[in-house]
Amino acid sequence: ASFAKTLTQSDANNGGGFSVPRYCAETIFPRLDYTAEPPVQTVIAKDIHGETWKFRHIYRGTPRRHLLTTGWSTFVNQKKLIAGDSIVFLRSESGDLCVGIRRAKRGGLGSNGLGSDSPYSGFSGFLRDDETTTT
Repeated sequence: ASFAKTLTQSDANNGGGFSVPRYCAETIFPRLDYTAEPPVQTVIAKDIHGETWKFRHIYRGTPRRHLLTTGWSTFVNQKKLIAGDSIVFLRSESGDLCVGIRRAKRGGLGSNGLGSDSPYSGFSGFLRDDETTTT
């Protein structure tokens, strides 16, 4: 299973959190304990480089929603993400949670040849874009 989302301004905002769509939270992430108050857990995901990222996943608010809080802004800053970039979460064959990115076009560099008009134009695009990122 995999899930891709184009980052909104608030997702990419430094210091903000990431609003996790319910489908992703319930099918990709480990199961939350909804009896806890608030329901919260640490989610650990690996990127294409094998680097491990820790995020705090919490279910809160009115109306209640899934959020990644602690760890999200570090990920955004280190990956230099902006609104319009995309993120994907998926489960590997071994069951590990993986995270990838695809960059939005910056400064008219041309198409990446992946049919960027489609939000689901292949996970290889996420991997390639992440590989070419300098850290």
